Amino acid sequence: MHPRGLRWSQALDESPTIIGRIESPEVARGLGHGTVSRRHLELRWDAAEGRYWGRDLGSHNGSRVDGRELDVSRVPLSDGSILRLGDVCLVLERLEPGTEEAAIPPALLDTRTIPGSSPSTLALRRRIAEAAPRVEPVLLRGETGTGKQGVARELHRLGRPDGPWVAVPCATLEPRSIEQRLIGTPERPGALWTTTGGTVLLDELAALPPSLQPALLRALRGAPHRPAGHGAIPGDLRLVVTSVADLEQRVAEGLLSRDLHATLARTEIRVPPLRERRGDALEWLERFHAAWLDEHPGHPGDPLTLSPRTADALLRHDWPGNLDELRRLVDELASSPSLPRPITLDRLPAWLHRAVPPPSDPRETMPITPLPD
Repeated sequence: MHPRGLRWSQALDESPTIIGRIESPEVARGLGHGTVSRRHLELRWDAAEGRYWGRDLGSHNGSRVDGRELDVSRVPLSDGSILRLGDVCLVLERLEPGTEEAAIPPALLDTRTIPGSSPSTLALRRRIAEAAPRVEPVLLRGETGTGKQGVARELHRLGRPDGPWVAVPCATLEPRSIEQRLIGTPERPGALWTTTGGTVLLDELAALPPSLQPALLRALRGAPHRPAGHGAIPGDLRLVVTSVADLEQRVAEGLLSRDLHATLARTEIRVPPLRERRGDALEWLERFHAAWLDEHPGHPGDPLTLSPRTADALLRHDWPGNLDELRRLVDELASSPSLPRPITLDRLPAWLHRAVPPPSDPRETMPITPLPD
């Protein structure tokens, strides 16, 4: 949510929910922000349609849903809708049963590696915590830029933090180099034999040459690798595999061994795109900015504070490039001279400004005024 200093959430059920500034008999949890009216917005469940509806309650600074102005008429909401009440931005997200943070032991959580508290992120953390202690391979699937390598690092940290970590980037290596790193040579065994007690990341399975797939399958099944002269791979080894591609389609086309796919996909974790965890975008922005400052120690450490309209626009953006696109935005904003604080919508880079949904109401340019207590 925005501003980032606020910490607020409200569980919804089938009874009407009123969101307002301060707690009252009608408002279960007050937002505590000066631009929010005492009774600002009503959310109501429609069982027949299976969705929530929202309507403004005559607030002073108005309400918007996904950039549209609300009035006293009700407007349908959906999972991922962005609500703006005055200067406060909220995200409406569906919480599936069993995805609560309490289901994960606090000691296992590392919000620095995978920040956010959206339902998709809670479910992802839970899957990581469940899979980390196991030995069988893990297949991480997701679009480009979703953070699959970060998830692999978390599996390693939680499952075998004292062991070695080896990454084999299949998409950027020649087949011979992949074979040498993974399988090895008669003189020097590869990562499958030397990473005892650790993790081997096979990054982008679809790029693994078909000629190497039988050797990998034999190794995973415990057979010695005769051409390289090595015995069976050690049992205490975790193999993590990532993929952007449709692996089932590659199996159907004969480009991926069906048996290898079945062996690697026994435990599968889907890493959701950023558009499915919109509520985490601003937290990722802070995380990337902190990393940028670490890489540029002489640069002023002013936070990338956003105007409400900028935050609203970034939350509504679909982020087709996922975290890679958000990191690019942070790099450009952080290195931009004389950037205003807060960052206004017109100061976003041109490539992003063209992609951000414009406000649907010309009154978006009207100022928001703080209200008296």
